[in-house]
Amino acid sequence: MVDTAASADSARAPGDQVRCEGCAREVKPELLCPTCVKLGIQSSYFCSQSCFKENWKKHKDVHAVFKLLQKKNQEAETSAETDLAKFNPQDRNTWRNDPHLRNFLSFSFTGELRPWPILQCMRSVPPHIQQPDYALSGVPQSELDSRRKSNVHVHSEEEIQRLRETCLLGRRALDYAHSLVKPGVTTEEIDAKVHAFIVDNGGYPSPLNYQQFPKSCCTSVNEVICHGIPDFR
Repeated sequence: MVDTAASADSARAPGDQVRCEGCAREVKPELLCPTCVKLGIQSSYFCSQSCFKENWKKHKDVHAVFKLLQKKNQEAETSAETDLAKFNPQDRNTWRNDPHLRNFLSFSFTGELRPWPILQCMRSVPPHIQQPDYALSGVPQSELDSRRKSNVHVHSEEEIQRLRETCLLGRRALDYAHSLVKPGVTTEEIDAKVHAFIVDNGGYPSPLNYQQFPKSCCTSVNEVICHGIPDFR
């Protein structure tokens, strides 16, 4: 049975609508999955009790993924932090206690550039902000489904206006990120500030957990490949 979202989403403006997790229709934010409420997931809405029941088997995977992400974040918080003062990127022995760097222990590098530690915990997004389907699972299912469709969706005037607003925020976020790039500023610092900027403006940072990408923007230094993961450089 779904719960009535009386106070779970008080930050929404009156009249705002959300996407039903079952049928994808735009509905009033009134019915929430009770398990999601207990877990603190306040963005899983349904249009009706029957829709909730019909989609329960698929929806409950969200709970499992959320618990897994929580566990991973807890492990990251309690894992041994790499001492940056003692960190030597050329000495692989200093990589062993870092969950990120361990992935590169046997990697064959072609140049002198080496990976650096990253902040392991994934940044959070307030529950009142509408989140994409990959926010918990890391899988952009709606995008994958759209690739199998032959018809082209024609946007309504309202959708076009929302696209304009989204693009404007994207442009502002890019300009803001550009203003942060200075000698001595790490890509991790840039990621933290860009994440806060987007969230403060009511948006969801698109890269965050897309295909399990762990950060809110893609930054890199020097000859690092594009779409690099922000780290302590």
